[in-house]
Amino acid sequence: MNQNDEFESPYPGTAVGKTERYTKRNPLFSQSLGSNAGKGPRGWQRSDDWVKEAVCEALYRSPEVDARDIEVEVHDGVVFLTGSVSDRWMKKEAEKCVDKINGVRDVMNKVGFKTL
Repeated sequence: MNQNDEFESPYPGTAVGKTERYTKRNPLFSQSLGSNAGKGPRGWQRSDDWVKEAVCEALYRSPEVDARDIEVEVHDGVVFLTGSVSDRWMKKEAEKCVDKINGVRDVMNKVGFKTL
């Protein structure tokens, strides 16, 4: 994996995250996208297993989020985060990190705060 990549896809040949991330790595690809980028076939959506893998990978790679005590579940593209982090800022950063991933329809952030 290139050091400029944010995270890898669990499936070869697919990009994880917003289209902009992929096009920054491959400018030739961006020229062919046009205004239809991100429009998939009717009824198509990423599998919950794929979304969960991408969410876990994004949290793992995030320098702002200590995800050791965060649990992830995905149902119909809705991501449920539970567990605990050290402060409110980290809770919000975890949600922002997850919300950027293709296939995530909504984020239910039930992460709490650790008491010191």
